Amino acid sequence: MAELEKKLDKLEVDCHNLKSGLGECNSNSPYRMGKAHHPHQDRVIRANEKVIQQFLISVSEARSSIRLLSRSLSMQLRHMGSKVCQRISLLLQPYDIKVSHSKNPKSLLLYLEALLSNAFFEDFESGFNMGGGPD
Repeated sequence: MAELEKKLDKLEVDCHNLKSGLGECNSNSPYRMGKAHHPHQDRVIRANEKVIQQFLISVSEARSSIRLLSRSLSMQLRHMGSKVCQRISLLLQPYDIKVSHSKNPKSLLLYLEALLSNAFFEDFESGFNMGGGPD
C-alpha cells in the first residue's frame, strides 16, 4: 500500500511540476513578452494548459472514486460475514498482511483501497512509461 501511495504522490508531483513548468515557459515566452505575437501559439499554449488541468482533475477524481468504492465495499462487507473477510485475507496473503475485520475495520478499508488501486491502475504506469512518458 505504501508503494501505491508513493506512486500516486509521485504522479501528483509530476503533474504539478508540468503545470508550473508550463506556466514558467508561458511567462518567459517571447510570444508573451510582446516580441512576437501569434494567435496560433496562444491557442497551442491554452490547449496544453487545458490538457494538463484535465489530467490533474482526472487523477484526483480517480483517487476519490477508489476511496469511495473501498468505503462502500467495506460497509457491505460488515454485513456479509466472516467468509468474505477470509477471502480478502487470502488476497492480502502475498503481501504478508493479516487483517482482522472485527478488531480493526479501518485497516481493512485501507488495504481494500490499496488492492483496488493496484487493480485499476496497474497498467496505467507501465503504459505511460512505454508511451515515452517520464519514469
